[in-house]
Amino acid sequence: ALGTANKAGYSWLRFGGTGNDYLTYEFNGTVCPAQNDTKECLNETTWANLLDFTEASAAKMILGLSMNTGQDRRRKLGAVDENPNFPSAWDPSNAREILTWTIEQGRGGLIGGFELGNEQNSHYDAETIVANFGVLWDLVQELWPDEEGRPYLFGPDPHSCKQDGCSQDTLDWIAAFIDGTLSQVGPSLSTAHA
Repeated sequence: ALGTANKAGYSWLRFGGTGNDYLTYEFNGTVCPAQNDTKECLNETTWANLLDFTEASAAKMILGLSMNTGQDRRRKLGAVDENPNFPSAWDPSNAREILTWTIEQGRGGLIGGFELGNEQNSHYDAETIVANFGVLWDLVQELWPDEEGRPYLFGPDPHSCKQDGCSQDTLDWIAAFIDGTLSQVGPSLSTAHA
């Protein structure tokens, strides 16, 4: 994907990271909860401004989609007991709202790719993240039915990989993610999207 961007004459802009796991998109009637340490909001005005910036930069955005769990890797499991089912399967309905709005505004071409969640390997097993990426891929194919111009998927985004390498637990988690992904996509994995 990076080589494709260079050949096509655009750069990548990433919007995601630490707060990504508790961000609600205020679109299509969704009202954001009151903001606190584990609840943040992205509204249409701020999103439109970010799209304007992306376009003015001649870039494509890698959008880190919120898993909207109310948890992130910095919080110990059970530190916030607002969602007794955490960790659970990803619900793409809020992501669908922001993406549908973006496409309806004629700006879907600014999205070059997606991440899902931020450093969730300490909360989710690899098999669950593989399933969540499957849900994301189904959503992307539905909203971008033509393969040309369809955003890429980037991931996983594990925690604990530093300049001096990754912990063995993280490497094992990544290996399980790759094995799970390959078993789901098998021979349909396209090197154009790798």
